[in-house]
Amino acid sequence: MRGDVFDGRGFLKSAISGRETDPKSKAKNVDFDMDIKLGAVAGYFGEALRGVDAKLSRRAARSKTLRSTASLDGTRC
Repeated sequence: MRGDVFDGRGFLKSAISGRETDPKSKAKNVDFDMDIKLGAVAGYFGEALRGVDAKLSRRAARSKTLRSTASLDGTRC
C-alpha cells in the first residue's frame, strides 16, 4: 500500500472492537505479506502519524516479521 494520506479511524475502531468468532467454525489461515508506506495516517482528535513505514509477514497463522516506524508530533516512534 502506498499513498499520501490514510484515514485510520475506521481501522482503529474495528481493531479495538475485535470480532466475535463462532468456536465451531474453522477459519482458513491465509499467508500474506504487507508493505505499507504512507505520508500520514489520520487519527482521532487531529492526531496523525507521519512517515509511516510498516512491514508484516504472516505464515501458518503466525506473524514472522513485524517492523514499523513513524513520527508522532515530530517524535520518531
